Order: sequence, then structure tokens, then C-alpha cells
Amino acid sequence: PIHGSNQDGLVFVEGGRAAVDLSQKHLKYNFYKQDTIQEVCSAFWFYRDGESLVPCTGDCGKIELLYQSALRIPDDDEELLSSLLNEEVALTSCVKGNKNNTQYVAFVSYDTSSKIVAIKKRPASNQFLSWLEPPTLLRRGFGEYNVEGELEECTLGPVKHLIFVVHGIGEALWSQQDNSLIEEMNLCRTAMYKLQVDIWKKECIKAEKEKRLSPAPPSRIELLPIQWYDRIHSPSTSLKSTLDSVTLTSVPAIRQVSNDVVFDVLMYMAPEFCQEVLEDVTNQISDLYSKFKVIHEHFETSGGKCSLIGHSLGSVIVWDLLALLKSQQEKDAAPNVLDTLSNTYKPITKSEIGTVIPFEPDFTFLLGSPVGLFLTLRGANNLFEKLRLDTSNDAQVSPFSLPSGAIFNIFHELSFFS
Repeated sequence: PIHGSNQDGLVFVEGGRAAVDLSQKHLKYNFYKQDTIQEVCSAFWFYRDGESLVPCTGDCGKIELLYQSALRIPDDDEELLSSLLNEEVALTSCVKGNKNNTQYVAFVSYDTSSKIVAIKKRPASNQFLSWLEPPTLLRRGFGEYNVEGELEECTLGPVKHLIFVVHGIGEALWSQQDNSLIEEMNLCRTAMYKLQVDIWKKECIKAEKEKRLSPAPPSRIELLPIQWYDRIHSPSTSLKSTLDSVTLTSVPAIRQVSNDVVFDVLMYMAPEFCQEVLEDVTNQISDLYSKFKVIHEHFETSGGKCSLIGHSLGSVIVWDLLALLKSQQEKDAAPNVLDTLSNTYKPITKSEIGTVIPFEPDFTFLLGSPVGLFLTLRGANNLFEKLRLDTSNDAQVSPFSLPSGAIFNIFHELSFFS
């Protein structure tokens, strides 16, 4: 769906998640990396290649003139019709990409019994063995198409809630299997929009029965993925090359799981890489939030909310982001008594991290979180015991409270990592 445009010749599409550069004729995603830039073209004549419709880019005007000329010929003017049936238009768009660089032409096809005019393409008569390839029907217009979730997204109102999603262990492995965080966010977003629209439609039916005004469509919720795994698994890092060099070749499937999944946990416990990941995630959230506010210029003024979701090890990263935010907020505040006993709610980094996320989240969701384990390994078990045995009635704020709205710790009882 079209979202809007700006003065730089960019047209925002897909709810603002992508932008089309009209001058460069390409589509680029705004909030995550892409391996290739997708080309964009305008066309209204197409030909079928297998299951796909291929645009006749650059030839649509010539084909349309040929088609309109055929439509204007009277049924009884056989001489003019015969002349037009012998007319051909050279197609430049069909040369690119075909295996033999065959030159094609478009021509008028006329069914005398049904009096139906069609435009077809075939190899030019000067092409070798051109008679072996049958003519192909050209199609005017792309026809009906359905992109799952697009109708629901267009039905909903503007974005009023932005959620950053931080992945957990194993993303380096899952992303190789066409099951990346970006794909998962697309599926989750589609399901969420369908649920929002279904609930809204039921409310509209109820309002109609009660002879009330129908409620306005709910606002959209946007999910933006935060990917940090390449800080550890990038082939360009010395750590990755060293890890690969010492990995045995036996049982490769198990060793890949060990290197791409279990290794994430071990490395995050190292102060140097813990700091790299936290700084990278913080910078990503800050940059994406700034971009988001440029594209959705009324987000802040309309009371837009921001939240965080962390899955698996990503929930520990989210916890640590909030812990860093808390440390900055409390630099000039009077210390809490329990805080003076322990700072074990904070991440263990090589040096102090000066940057924090640019907002205090309205909601924080920890999914399948091992945060309790990490806090224990950081030495919080003594403080846990002190809090458990404290029988005084003195009102004290827990040192594990974080600067966020409601925090939800969601896990399955059979999860081995929670």
C-alpha cells in the first residue's frame, strides 16, 4: 500500500517500510538491510513467462497504439484490417534476459468468428528458426492480485504503536534457512492486522445493531526487527574465522548448532562482546526510531507509543538496555538502600556505555527469557536471598525495577531456556 511521499522524489510504500526512488527506479527498505536493490518500472502490457507476468518496459506505448488502431477498424473494412494484420512493432523489452537474444515483434491477432482483437508477440521473421516458437499472448493490465495482509493494513489507521523486536540465540543459523527475523515479523504483522480488522468488523456489526455510529478503524502497530547476530557471526571478524578454524569436521550439523546457537550465549557473557552487542542494538534502535519519525511525521505529536520485545537471549539484551537507561536516569538521584548492596541487575561490560535508547518503553515483553539465570550468574543470588528473607515493613524499591511501563515475562513451562 502507498503510504506517502516526500520532497526528495521518494514514494513510501508497504506502510512506510520501503521507499521507491522515482529518479533511480528502485525500491529500498527503510528499516533493515537488503542484499539486492529491487528495480521498479511502470507498465501496462505484460507477457507470461511460466508463472510470472513480465512487463514490456519501454514498449507499452507502441503496443497500445497498435492495439487502439485495431479497435478503431470497422468490422466491414477488410482492406484496412488486412493491412493492420501485416503490421509489426519491434519489442526492445523482450530482448533482455532471453537466452538467445532473440528479437521479438508485436502483432495484431484477429478472430473472425468471435471478432476478438488480441496482441501477441513472436520472434521477428529474420530470426533463425523463428517459426519454431509459437506466438505468445500479450496481456493488457496486470489483472487482479492479492498480497496477504495488504487489504487489512490499508484498512487500519496510522501507526500509533512502534515495537522493536530483538532476536535471541541462533539467528545466524535460522536466517540461512529462509526463516529470518524479518520474515517472522512480516508473518506476525500480517496475523496481527487481520486480528485487528476482524475485531473492528465485529464491533461495527454490533454498533449497527444497536443503531450507533461505527467505531473508527484501530491504529496500526508496527514491528521493526533488530538484528545483532552479525556482531558475532560476521565472516569478516577474527573471532568467526578463528572459531571456524578450530571447529572439527565431524558431526557437522551438531557443530553448526553449537557454533551458531550455543556460542551466542557464551559470547554474550564475555564483557567485550556484551558491550559490542548492547552498543550495536542501542544504535540501531536510535537510528531506526529517528528514521521512523521522519516517515511518520505525526507519530510523536499524536501520542505514539514505543515498546520492546526480546526473545530468548534477546530478552536479556532488552533487560540490559533498560538497566543502562535506569543507570543514566539515576546518576543524580539519591541511591536506593538495596542498590548500594548490589549492581547485579546491570550488564557486565568492558567499560561504561554512554549511549542509551531514546525512549522509555510503554510495554516490555520478555519471551522465553533466561534473565533470571543471567542475573544469578552475575552474582544476584545473594540479593535475591536478602529480598526473600526481608520481613521488615519498610517500603523499598527493588533494585530490579526498570524504567518501563508494564513488563511481561512470558514463557512456556517446557522451555529449556526460560
